[in-house]
Amino acid sequence: MKKINKHLFIPVEIFDRELGGAILLAEEAASRGWSVILGAKQAVFQNMSRFRDTKGIFFLKSIVPGEVFKQNEIISYGHSIVSLDVEGLVPSNGESGVRLRYSSESIQKTDLLFFWGRNHYNEVFKYYPIIADKSFITGSPIIDEIKQKKISDNSSKVSINKKILIGTSCGFANHINGLEFSKKMTQNAYSNNVDNNQIVELENEMDLDIFIFEYWKNIIPLISHSFPDADIVLRPHPSENYDYWKSFVRLNRLINIRIDFGTSILNELPSSDVYIHFNSTSAITAAILNIPTIMPIPTMDEVLESRITYVKNISQLARNSRELIDLISLSFEKKKFIQTSLEELYPYCENLNDSCNNASKAIMNSIESNFEFSDDSSIIRRQKIGELILNFLRKSKFFFLWILSSLSYHFTGKISSKLPPHNAYKSAKAKQPYINISSFKQKVQQLIKVNSQKNLQVSRISRNIFLIKLTKYKK
Repeated sequence: MKKINKHLFIPVEIFDRELGGAILLAEEAASRGWSVILGAKQAVFQNMSRFRDTKGIFFLKSIVPGEVFKQNEIISYGHSIVSLDVEGLVPSNGESGVRLRYSSESIQKTDLLFFWGRNHYNEVFKYYPIIADKSFITGSPIIDEIKQKKISDNSSKVSINKKILIGTSCGFANHINGLEFSKKMTQNAYSNNVDNNQIVELENEMDLDIFIFEYWKNIIPLISHSFPDADIVLRPHPSENYDYWKSFVRLNRLINIRIDFGTSILNELPSSDVYIHFNSTSAITAAILNIPTIMPIPTMDEVLESRITYVKNISQLARNSRELIDLISLSFEKKKFIQTSLEELYPYCENLNDSCNNASKAIMNSIESNFEFSDDSSIIRRQKIGELILNFLRKSKFFFLWILSSLSYHFTGKISSKLPPHNAYKSAKAKQPYINISSFKQKVQQLIKVNSQKNLQVSRISRNIFLIKLTKYKK
């Protein structure tokens, strides 16, 4: 086995979902003497030449078939790869869902695979038994953050009114870059790793998202009018078109609805009286925080309903609008509302179980037990001129094409498939907003204040890339 240095790279794609857990994992690694390079996914991969002498481990949020080329680049620099699929808590159903996230090639290029829970592992093993010798069921640092929030948050509600939180989760149908773009992104992810039948299943999943998007348009005004004194918060998926919902609320005069976009759902859930979602990962978060959770299931075709995941089993189901309104009213009296017990979630979230209650520790234990480490000193280098020039040319080309796209959309309302979406920059900003060093340090301090204090040093490497390590570490 090749020896590597204790450098852990954590590229983050969607900040409001992944950043907190990434920081907790970084803290755990740093406490063991690792240097952690944590940053926006795009920023990290545009600065690979800086890390040419820091052979370490990349902790990837997915190894989808369509991004094997990125794995090849990481390996070419001498790094190793481990991965915990960020979508593994509520994966797509069946073989098509697994092949959307994994392939034989992407698995072979990965040294270690981590899984949210026993069910997640079993589902992938069913189609890729080759994972057996490199897999660990650890849970996720994202769950570590949620549990920490449950313990540490003592905030009282700002308003005396009842608070209803609605998560629309229509990142496909209401994608900020449009429906055709989101279809293309799904196709790019699974690449050539699915057969025709599995493509049909994934297309049914897309149709389900479109169906439920139309449903929200009808049911949200009903909720608003049924509970005029409630504080209603509408929280779109980070990939959704925020402007659509902003316009929707204004045109329908839904004066008791506020839109929360671009922040973690943990900012809203603890003070909510009820959470309403459809097929959303955040149902798990709500269950952990003991927030009454409702999932409407309107009448739909059987092929669409077959694409709904297990989260329907941990939510109170509303089959029609009358049931939904009644369940919302019932949720205000928590003692009468049926809650999901944490034990029911053990097969899905390993680190909810007392036997493995900290995913960050479990992940680092597995890494340190399965790699050999070098004592050679290594430093982060200056970016190579060639990479700097190549990034400049790519950005210049993209900016030029984006200008053409924006002009085309403005004058014709249409965009060529060869041009980037006119909302491309909004999309990138929504997923990976710029964070200055002061804001990042503040986020780190907020997350680690409940843990034993460690003398962490946090510094900036480049735009949206940070280094976390101990100021002093004794072997």
